[in-house]
Amino acid sequence: MRSAPRRWLGCLMAVLGAANTLACKAQEDAFYVKVWPCDSSLPASQCGTSKSGGPMTCFAASNLGGQDFCTDACDPANGSPDPKHFECLSSGALLKICDPSDSASCPPGLQCYRTSLDPRETANPGLCIVMPTCKSDRDCTGKSPRSSCGGALLKAKYPSSPILTDGLLCLQPCGGDAGSDVACVDDESCLTNIYGSDPLIPNVCVPTCKSGQPPCPPNFYCLGTIGPAYPPLCVPGIPGHRCVHDEDCLVGYCANVSPNISVCTVDCPPEELCNLLDGPEGVFLCAGGDDAGAPAHCLTKGPFSGNFCYTDADCLGAKCSSFNPYDPSQPRRVGSLECHNVCSGPGTCASKAGLPFLCMAVNEVYGECYPADFGLPCSPQYEQCMGHLKCISGQSTTPDAGDAGTGDASNLADSTTICTTTCDDATPCSSYNLTSSGYCQNGICQRPRETGKLCDSPQQCNSKNCGVTGTCL
Repeated sequence: MRSAPRRWLGCLMAVLGAANTLACKAQEDAFYVKVWPCDSSLPASQCGTSKSGGPMTCFAASNLGGQDFCTDACDPANGSPDPKHFECLSSGALLKICDPSDSASCPPGLQCYRTSLDPRETANPGLCIVMPTCKSDRDCTGKSPRSSCGGALLKAKYPSSPILTDGLLCLQPCGGDAGSDVACVDDESCLTNIYGSDPLIPNVCVPTCKSGQPPCPPNFYCLGTIGPAYPPLCVPGIPGHRCVHDEDCLVGYCANVSPNISVCTVDCPPEELCNLLDGPEGVFLCAGGDDAGAPAHCLTKGPFSGNFCYTDADCLGAKCSSFNPYDPSQPRRVGSLECHNVCSGPGTCASKAGLPFLCMAVNEVYGECYPADFGLPCSPQYEQCMGHLKCISGQSTTPDAGDAGTGDASNLADSTTICTTTCDDATPCSSYNLTSSGYCQNGICQRPRETGKLCDSPQQCNSKNCGVTGTCL
């Protein structure tokens, strides 16, 4: 009889033990589900291990205006163990994939940060990150000094493009944008420090990527990796920008289009798709591809015009040049010198990524290679022009005001063959994106003239301002 109470007591102990185990299990689950903050400037070991015992790492969400947090680590060489649900970043952080249009697609405490603006994307183009996201400036209210929404800025730069702009980051205005003279916080710098006062470039603060700092976040590329003349600055991965990984690009993917040159782009045709990308990086056209099946890409001449440089040592066998192909009388200044390959005459410059190059005469000894852009002199027997441009008789340069004789700019022009197209009232220069900045004269699209050049009308000037003395202001 005494054995029954012992059996009952044993059963009670077992039940209590099981309940305790379940309680511990619940606490353990809650521990690993919780988002734990960290400091990306400290060793990754601060994050410990995951529930499965794997290593964790600290993701630098502070670069996006958020909070650094611990997440599973991964090996970028091997990719994601579950690519449908998680993305392995080049930094070695494994982040959950989400849908920016679905607020419930991320665990509590995280927001879905959009990683593609392309409306054709079928997969969910976002990552769960501890950060505020936005669609308009109103969403950034109260997040001072980050009062500008990246989505609103992109929409303004690509007004005709159907890009998706929700789920992006709040940015801090700087350097004169909207009257602001606010300096950037530590570890950030103003885009205008690089691009100058370009109306197409927003005056906002972006992360730096100096040695010892976290890598650039998704949608950004470290400009300093191009060469020594570039600052260590994380720039947005807009179409036409350089890149290393697909995650650097806001649209499309990172394509290696030429030796040592990878850019954010999309495949083409149709040509109309490329036209939608026209914006801060210039005019796009469909180029490249081959009979073996390699795709053509939407490209702009920017990445191929020549890297910025200080000396020839920065140029990998090319020349660090002050030559300005659009106005040889106004050489480039230090800080904007470019690497150009040297050539010996028409037809001696190789194309790159399907973009033809011209041999521009610098002096009587040699020339320099440059993309065959609108308005540049060419040799119809040996050279081709970009896109639908043709090498036909036109006008490549106009004299300075000090050279004026008759006052008629077209008569004073140095006549030659240039890369251009024909035009008339039915087909104006604005009907083709590569000549849209030009004006029609004598049935040929002409490149607008710089300050100090002779003019007959405002349309002949880049500034659209022809002064009373007959010169572009």
